[in-house]
Amino acid sequence: MPGPKVLYISGMGRSGSTLLANLLAELDGFCSIGELRMLHHDREIGALWCGCGQRAQQCEFWRSVLDRAAGESPYLSLDRVGPLQEKEIRTRPKALRRARRGRDADPESSPQVAYARLVANIYRAVAERTGARVIVDSSKPPPIAYTVSRASDIDLHLLHLVRDPRAVAHAWQRGFRFGSEEYAAEAERASERTGFALRHSWLWGGPYWLWRNLVTEWMFRQYRGGTRYLRVRYEDMARDPAAALAEICEFVGEPPPQLEGLRDGKVRFGAHHIVGGNPALAERGEIAIRPDERWRGEMGRLPKAATAAFALPRLRAYGYRAFPGREA
Repeated sequence: MPGPKVLYISGMGRSGSTLLANLLAELDGFCSIGELRMLHHDREIGALWCGCGQRAQQCEFWRSVLDRAAGESPYLSLDRVGPLQEKEIRTRPKALRRARRGRDADPESSPQVAYARLVANIYRAVAERTGARVIVDSSKPPPIAYTVSRASDIDLHLLHLVRDPRAVAHAWQRGFRFGSEEYAAEAERASERTGFALRHSWLWGGPYWLWRNLVTEWMFRQYRGGTRYLRVRYEDMARDPAAALAEICEFVGEPPPQLEGLRDGKVRFGAHHIVGGNPALAERGEIAIRPDERWRGEMGRLPKAATAAFALPRLRAYGYRAFPGREA
C-alpha cells in the first residue's frame, strides 16, 4: 500500500521546529507527531511526554500506533530501533551508500532498509488512526529523512527550517525551560546518565549549524529534481505565520490554511500527540506568535561575531548578515 504524504522538518535544533509543528497540527488534514526519533530513545531518556499530557510510554495513541507498526515490521523490533538509529542512520559515507540502495536491498541484511520500513509503517499507522493526509515529523536529522525516502514508498517532502545561527547558539547555551520541576529533574538525571545534552556552549553552535544545514542541502536539493525540498526561515515564519503556512500547504499539495486568528499572529493551540521538541512550547490555549530574538540583547559581542564567522559560508545564502540588527 502506498505511504502517506510526510512533511519532514529538518535543520538545526532550537530553530523553531516545535512552534512550526504545533501550528501545522491545527490545520485540517495535518497530523503533527513531533520528533518521532525521540520515541526510540524513551527508555534511555525517560523524561519524554506526549502533548496529550501523558508520558509517551503510557499514551494509548502511541501504544496502539507502535504496536500496529511493529506487527507489520518483522525485520526490526522496537527495542532495537534506538541503538540502530544511533549507529547506522548517520551521515557517514558507508551508511549513506547503503541507504541509497533503497528498496533493492534485503531488509534482513540491511539495517537501513529495515529501519526505513518500520518508520514508514509508523507513518502509515498514524495516518490510518487519524485520517490525516499529511504527517508532520519534526525529528530534524537529515539522515533519517534520507534513509526513509530512499528505502520506502513514503512520499516524503523535506522542509528545511533555518534560523539565525546566533539565535540558535544562544538558545542552546540557555538550555530548555521545562514545564514542571519533575520534568526538569528527570531530564537532568537522564542527561547525566546517557550523555544526551540539554545545553551546549556557544562555541558549538556556529560550526554545528553550518554542518547540519550543509548536509540537509546536500542530501535533498536534488531529491526528485528539487520538487520535494522547501526552505523556510524561522524569522519569516514567526513574523508572518499565515504566509509561511500558505507556502507550506502549497508545497505539499494541500489547500490554503484556514485557521482563526492566524493573520493576527495569535493561534489557539489544542492538545495533540506531539512528542519531543522544546517542552516550553507545549502550551495550550491562545498563543501570540512572534520571533524570539533575545539573543540580540543577551549575547556578548565575541560570541555573536565568532558564531557568525563560523557560519559565514551559508549565512548570506539564507538571508542573514554578519552584523546583528541588519539582516535581510
